Amino acid sequence: MSMSTIAMENSFIPQPPNNNTVPCDDDDFLLSRTPQILNNFEPQVPQSFSMRQLLGSKAEWCYAAADLFDLKHSTAEIAVTLLSRYMMNVMMTRRTNDQCQVNSPDQELPSDQVCHCSGAASLIIAMRVNNETRSSLSLEDLLRMTEYRCTEEEILQTERNILQVLDHCIQSPTTEMFATHFVKFLELKYNISLRHFRQTTLQPLLRVSIQHLLFLEFPTEFVALAVVLLALDLYCDTSEKERLYLGLYAAAGVTKGSAKDHAVRALSDELLEIYHKSLTPY
Repeated sequence: MSMSTIAMENSFIPQPPNNNTVPCDDDDFLLSRTPQILNNFEPQVPQSFSMRQLLGSKAEWCYAAADLFDLKHSTAEIAVTLLSRYMMNVMMTRRTNDQCQVNSPDQELPSDQVCHCSGAASLIIAMRVNNETRSSLSLEDLLRMTEYRCTEEEILQTERNILQVLDHCIQSPTTEMFATHFVKFLELKYNISLRHFRQTTLQPLLRVSIQHLLFLEFPTEFVALAVVLLALDLYCDTSEKERLYLGLYAAAGVTKGSAKDHAVRALSDELLEIYHKSLTPY
């Protein structure tokens, strides 16, 4: 079954907003929003180690599917964001409904079936949101990738659930969108091309930050700023770094030496450590 067939058969499902009408896609909106959101740079959502491991494995699953079927990097990020937010929602709902004390963090984890259905459904939504019209990925492919641990109807029902409870996440800018905005700002400000920088340095770091779920702990704008800062540090000559740092901070509304500056650099250092570990063979 093709993705277009899935969309036609489920036209009753609430549709994500058209990308052309979402205000967060506009550069002016991003520019005005960033300094305000960056005021909140403290860790947001504490999670158990088991939950992070579970979400991390599902993030890798989304990226594996995206790589296999040649999807956009941003599609995988949207899917991971939806998946993570929805799974956290499932966990919190279960905790509220049980109305009992949980003795172990593992007791709060969603079931294996819920995880697989959520991953497949999130990828379907992300493809539609990101206009992945040329992909050959079908629902049958997703069922096979989940090792048939859930049915077609269960995936489609989960898709409805995600759309009902996470519409605000679908409309929110992704880490990649903010990182792209920052880089475009630098290109326009200094009349330079950073295309090679994006492909060789920025994209791998973005992927690592998303796979390790940093966006669940910090605002996406904050993570994007730390990623671009680290990418510039790894890519640029010493003579160019200071100028580009100042331009980047101007785009984000951050003052050098401020608390935000120190927090961004601390997150950048953490990301560098994660990145080095990802390059180390087991």
